[in-house]
Amino acid sequence: MRSVHRTVVGGACLAGVLVLAAGGCANPFKPTRSEYGIEPDRTRLRVIRPLDLREVPGAPPADAPVPEITAAGVADRESPLADLAVATLSLPEARAAALVNNLDLRASLIDPSIARTSVGEEEAAFDAAFTFQGSFTDVDTPVANATVSSQAEIYNLEPGVDIPIVTGGRATVSLPTQRVDQLNPFAVLNPSWETDLNVSLSQPLLRNAGRRATTFRLRVAALNDAAAQAQTRVRVISTLASVNQAYWRLYQARQTLEIRQTQFESNRELLGRAERLFEAGTVPEIDVLRAQSGVASSLDGIIRSERDVLTGQRELKRLLNMDRLGVDTGTLIELTTEPDPVEFVFDTDELLALAVENRAELYELELRLAIDQSQVEFDRNQLKPILDLFASYRVNGLDNDYGEAVQNALDRPIQDDITVGVTANVPIGNRAAEARLRRSLLTRIQRVATRDAREQAITQEVLDAVDSLRAAWQSLLAARQSVATAARELSAEQRRFEVGATTAIDVLDATGRLAEQRASEAAALTGYQLAQVDLALATGTLLGAERVEWVPGGLPEDGSARGPERVPGEGREPRGGSERVSAR
Repeated sequence: MRSVHRTVVGGACLAGVLVLAAGGCANPFKPTRSEYGIEPDRTRLRVIRPLDLREVPGAPPADAPVPEITAAGVADRESPLADLAVATLSLPEARAAALVNNLDLRASLIDPSIARTSVGEEEAAFDAAFTFQGSFTDVDTPVANATVSSQAEIYNLEPGVDIPIVTGGRATVSLPTQRVDQLNPFAVLNPSWETDLNVSLSQPLLRNAGRRATTFRLRVAALNDAAAQAQTRVRVISTLASVNQAYWRLYQARQTLEIRQTQFESNRELLGRAERLFEAGTVPEIDVLRAQSGVASSLDGIIRSERDVLTGQRELKRLLNMDRLGVDTGTLIELTTEPDPVEFVFDTDELLALAVENRAELYELELRLAIDQSQVEFDRNQLKPILDLFASYRVNGLDNDYGEAVQNALDRPIQDDITVGVTANVPIGNRAAEARLRRSLLTRIQRVATRDAREQAITQEVLDAVDSLRAAWQSLLAARQSVATAARELSAEQRRFEVGATTAIDVLDATGRLAEQRASEAAALTGYQLAQVDLALATGTLLGAERVEWVPGGLPEDGSARGPERVPGEGREPRGGSERVSAR
């Protein structure tokens, strides 16, 4: 019978070895090539392909003649903005669309959820666990005493529960059961069943003792969660500021294009007058040629302005990431929000206090300092020697029948074992713990210096933003005055040209100066709007009357990183995503 048992056990061990070695007869002690992941495409990693523009589809053949460029041909060109679908967009709609659809922001909104999983992971450290141990032992040992069994079969089963304690200790409750079938004629019980109830407790008294030491990792995870939300707040503000900046830069590009178009029409009118006056013999032919040059020059300004409009639109479309306004769509954005410049006078002390209160970077540094303080406290605790108290209580039951063994343990609790003791470990030198403590102290000192430097930098940013806003307002006033002066100058030059008192070049110069001054006014107006955005950024706030908030939430059930959905201008709440963002 015993030989049969040993054969079965030996066969099970052999089967286990064969299972480990399974899988294409691979070496069980070395990973195979397929276990390194996908095979990289060496061509895509190491070969850089050239770009020959003449081989691009639609390019002219190599032997194609160079076209002759004439002023008439340039004037008859088709504008890239012609016949495009038009979509109106206000600044509040742009902000709402960016909050919902911006890809960079959508990725950033997942960071707090990732940090929050660390909190759940550390909370799980205090969850109880069901434990189980089972074993079979076949003993066949030669002995020198006939009263001692040389052969035995021992079965062990021990289910239990392991319970962590917030003070740093652990409590375990287990029900060990053992069946022994031995070859011993002198054994009183054969086979014998031993069933016990075992309760044990361990508690650190110095190192790792107390709730503060035990909850250190949980506290750090919670602070990191809050820091991740602070970082997300910075990214939300930065994204919305980028939307504001792109909106006003596109506004400037559209205004400049209109100015260049107006200049072009003025130059064409001047050309027509010059031709009529030349035919009447009032002006020489050179004035006609100069007027033609002015038309071509202003057309060049239109071409460059159209390029700036297309570039500005793509930047705004990228930030909004809307289906109807994709980066690759040819839709022309018509901006409906107009600037309303008014002069602002600020109390810089109040702005500095507002910045200290609202800058999420400072709040994040405070959280990091709290983490550093917890790390210092924990590392100081690790300097202590190990001194752990342990105790156990065991109720024993023994019989040749399992049921009787259990009953014996219940009826005669006097058959019990009690163990109480301590374990100690005192490091000699303890250099590793001392080094960790020094490192955490230096890290905290460095972080304090970083916070002071950040506060100083924020103070500078606020003061610079206030000065820039003040200077932008004064530049706007100066630009408007220059526009008025240039308009009067152009009107005077046109009247003189009609009577032959001046030349076309003077009128062209006056027209160009007016266009440049109007472009400067548009740039100054945009600069004033951008200066307001910079001031809001410096104070950690959002320009305008809308309030933005996001509500923490879990990932979608399908695991996708889909962002919240909301159509600008409609009052629907966003849905889905790891964080819910809305403008109110």
